[in-house]
Amino acid sequence: MIDLLVSTQDAAFAALSAAVPPELAAVYQHVPEGAQPPFIVVGDIEAEAFGGKDGGLEQHVLEINYVYRGKKRRDLLAMMHAGREALDGQSIAADGASFGDPVWTSSATGAADDGVTYGGSQTYEILVQPG
Repeated sequence: MIDLLVSTQDAAFAALSAAVPPELAAVYQHVPEGAQPPFIVVGDIEAEAFGGKDGGLEQHVLEINYVYRGKKRRDLLAMMHAGREALDGQSIAADGASFGDPVWTSSATGAADDGVTYGGSQTYEILVQPG
């Protein structure tokens, strides 16, 4: 049986990597030690049984995290816009899984105490099943 959580992670990573220009931000599944912002990270994934044929359909809630360091929050927002354009309502793919189009459900941003580091997150709901 295929691990659908890995499939969701891989599909989101592939979609973001293909759509986000490298000069805007690096895209990671796991942030390498010493990596400096700006970067986008495929974050937490929650899964819930959703029925379907043979009970294989799952609903995943995917979190995408954004980190930017600089003087303007606007640059963080540009990263988040690129991420949303890459995922929201777009077809995604990974071997062994069949996906519904991701649906954006929320975004949030915040500033660190240093005044130059900004973080953001977005969540998406995705239906996925083996196939």
